[in-house]
Amino acid sequence: MNSYDSYKTASNLSKQLSNTMDSKYISKKSKDIYIKNNKKNKYIGIRNIKKYFENKNIKYNLENRIFYYNNINDKLLNISDNECLNSVKSYNTNSYNYIIKNIISLEKRIGSSSKYGYIYITKIKNELGKYPIAAKLMVQDFKNTNESELNKKITDIIINKKLSKHFILTYKVINCNNVSNNNLPYVINNKKYIMLLNELAHGDLKSLCKKKDFFINDDILYNVFSQIMLSILTFQYFGYIHRDCHWGNFLYHYTNIDNKDNNKYYHYIINKKHYYLKTCQYSIYIYDFGLSKKIIYANTIDIYEDYLRLLPAFINKNTNRGSWLSKLNIPPNLPSDDFSIFITKFNNTIINTYNNNKYLQNYNFLNIISNTLIDILLNMPNNIFTDKKPLNINIVNKKPYYINNKIKLK
Repeated sequence: MNSYDSYKTASNLSKQLSNTMDSKYISKKSKDIYIKNNKKNKYIGIRNIKKYFENKNIKYNLENRIFYYNNINDKLLNISDNECLNSVKSYNTNSYNYIIKNIISLEKRIGSSSKYGYIYITKIKNELGKYPIAAKLMVQDFKNTNESELNKKITDIIINKKLSKHFILTYKVINCNNVSNNNLPYVINNKKYIMLLNELAHGDLKSLCKKKDFFINDDILYNVFSQIMLSILTFQYFGYIHRDCHWGNFLYHYTNIDNKDNNKYYHYIINKKHYYLKTCQYSIYIYDFGLSKKIIYANTIDIYEDYLRLLPAFINKNTNRGSWLSKLNIPPNLPSDDFSIFITKFNNTIINTYNNNKYLQNYNFLNIISNTLIDILLNMPNNIFTDKKPLNINIVNKKPYYINNKIKLK
């Protein structure tokens, strides 16, 4: 089998991990299944959940993600913030399942390999979705405590207020203070640990790069690249630099959007100016803030390196031998030369911007980087990102996504 055939037959991770509902539940009438909302002392009928699962075109827009977040939070009310995992040996294998109060069950380890934390797809008892959430296990230390607190702030201050779509929701932060070697996963065995219960993504950028057809469509590549850069810019304006922008730390959802639908855009307001980003099949989220630090304590080199570290994931092997795609079985001419040259020019422009402005104060430097980044994105083809509102478009987000230095994660 040649490299192109191998690339085409790469596994579709998003289908494996998608939070789907069995058709037998979708077919039931609203009176047959109800979900209790203890906080508001009322019941939400199945029709709302049915709409969420059934219409994949709207399932992962921000409003529906928040709707499902509220639904899941109701299922987790009886889990306190200091619960610990119990290990239960599987009947058919020598492996263990990990549970809390018979409410949640960690099912399968997923994601790119990491020595700092493990991520598991996780079931919730009596929840309609097959894999509703992801659980991240980490030891209790300063770095991981900072990450968990930052995740919760982002959820409460940013996502739930609809200021940005480029982050993963965190349902609950659990700190287990009981040291145990009770057959727990290696990363936390015999240690105090943190468990983050997060929104489940379909995969990370590395797994996306293995997907059939991802590198074949330049418009999708420009769009995904734009979302990644805007997510970094958003995080920095919220007061932090990431410092670990590799392809395992950008997650995605896949949405069944027709490539030919050029009428839908996201609306951004970046430093008081209006911009519009065309929708595509992939929604991108920046993740894993374990190495992040406040921008006021950073150097300008830290700020600009956030934008450069990921670039080898978007350039073909023919253009640059340092391409990360050399590690994957991807044809050497993918992505296209045109897109690879765009990435090379992006790299050079950002470096020149840094060299000319590196002695500025951090937020002044960030403003310069922001203007440079926006100018580059505006020069992408096919009106993917524009500062002129296209005629007769459908704006997906009723509330614009804000990128500026007025909203801080303190």
